[in-house]
Amino acid sequence: MIRRSLIALAFLLLGGPAAVAEAPRSIAWKDLLPKEAALVDPLAHLAVNQRIEMRLVAAARKQQELGFVKDGDSGKLAERNLTRKLRDQGLDVEALLVRFAVFQAKVMERNRMVDADLDMHRVRLSGHMLPLTSSGDGVTEFLLVPFVGACIHMPPPPPNQVVVVRTREPFKDAGRFATVRVTGRLTAEAAARTLSLVDGTGPVPSAYAVDAERVELNRD
Repeated sequence: MIRRSLIALAFLLLGGPAAVAEAPRSIAWKDLLPKEAALVDPLAHLAVNQRIEMRLVAAARKQQELGFVKDGDSGKLAERNLTRKLRDQGLDVEALLVRFAVFQAKVMERNRMVDADLDMHRVRLSGHMLPLTSSGDGVTEFLLVPFVGACIHMPPPPPNQVVVVRTREPFKDAGRFATVRVTGRLTAEAAARTLSLVDGTGPVPSAYAVDAERVELNRD
């Protein structure tokens, strides 16, 4: 009897049918972010007005690089005036712009990163629904986003804060931004789904997907 019990226990520990049903882990949106040290904004030490104006100069320079602003445009003149003003305040504008560009590139890279420890695990996550695909019985695919208005007011959340949810059974369409709780297996899966926005139709990048076992309205 003891030997039989030990064999049964070993079978369960090694992954027998009764043991493989992994309990879903309740997670928050912050858990989807990579476990990396926080990035330091090179403009953080500046006064508020200086930070705003440095960001305006950086954005204007980017527009110039892309050819959207010409030398004679009012935007170019405004950028020159801001640059002169900041230099007069003792700032090394060009050096700060280089450091800020590096910082922005790292932020964009970080926004696509995932937490590998969550990949292929069952999770439970609450958020707001943006329907993508529907059948006559309800929604079969939707974006799960962390806050109301996400993806409607551009820019959308970072890809690692957008989850594509595929349902096993159609879920009754409760309307855009309905609060739902999703349970299922999470995968690190980069994609871009087309969503009709207020100002047109465009792709929304995502870094995760869930094959949902259960979708329910979250009334908490």
